[in-house]
Amino acid sequence: IFSLVQNAFMKQSLKLASGIESQTSKLSPIKTRGVKQAGFLVLWQTSMPSVLVETGFLTNPTDRISLKSNDGQQKIALGIFKAVRDYKNSLELLNSANGK
Repeated sequence: IFSLVQNAFMKQSLKLASGIESQTSKLSPIKTRGVKQAGFLVLWQTSMPSVLVETGFLTNPTDRISLKSNDGQQKIALGIFKAVRDYKNSLELLNSANGK
């Protein structure tokens, strides 16, 4: 679940969350539950795009196996890394196109 809060950075947060969902779903066997909005305190009043990533459920036997394994953890981390890298690159490309 990727949760977003309504703020000035909603569009950017949604883009980042969607990228994380896409990348992690390619690498991890854990079923994605989609990108969702919710009013979590940790996402309120941020001065930048923000997302909350939930990677699985320890109560789900399949998720638990993946979450406990080094390979499963590496795949999730790699998916998050790739998404953040891609998001950063897209911002840099946009800024250079706008002369910033």
